[in-house]
Amino acid sequence: MLLSGAVSHNHLEFYRIAIEVALQERRWSEAHRLATALENYTIDEPLPWARAIIERGRALAEAGSGSSSRELRRRLGAIAEQATQMHFHSLVPALQAAIAALPARH
Repeated sequence: MLLSGAVSHNHLEFYRIAIEVALQERRWSEAHRLATALENYTIDEPLPWARAIIERGRALAEAGSGSSSRELRRRLGAIAEQATQMHFHSLVPALQAAIAALPARH
């Protein structure tokens, strides 16, 4: 349906929702694939909102798939901070939960 000429906001909302569903269903590679699709869709006109969705989706998928590096913890925190600064507050709780679920590092 999107390829048949849907207006841009339909593409943006589809990918946002599809990434969220993939994350909720623990389909980590699908979340990555959808984040890349959104990135490709917005490549000519990057949008801060889309960038936040893309980075959040990738980081949450990485955390969900078992990664627990310091770099991932840093990225999750940076994405949460940026989302807060941009007033994208609905993106923050899942990021905070992912940070809390990471094993403590000594």
